[in-house]
Amino acid sequence: MLYALQVINLIIGIPSALFVLLTTLCKPFRKWLMGRREDRENSHETDKCLLRDRITSIYYEHRDTKTIDIYEYENMERLYNQYKYLQGNSFVDKIWKEVKDTWNVIR
Repeated sequence: MLYALQVINLIIGIPSALFVLLTTLCKPFRKWLMGRREDRENSHETDKCLLRDRITSIYYEHRDTKTIDIYEYENMERLYNQYKYLQGNSFVDKIWKEVKDTWNVIR
């Protein structure tokens, strides 16, 4: 039993120790690891900007008539849901509320 615990400890301990060693002592590895996180965050910001742009484009395209095709409405709803999933701001909330509550959806 004691031997089995020692083997498990080695199997878990050696990779963990190597990872800690790499992140604390090896600056290029740490930069690579942190850079990937920053790339993901930048990608999320870019996605939010593109979603916001598309939602506002649809809004301003149909703002005068306040009517929207069902397929474009469904697309806008999906865009909005994804935007909120990425923690978008309340500006688009106001647009979506107006479209959802007051616009006519053409079927």
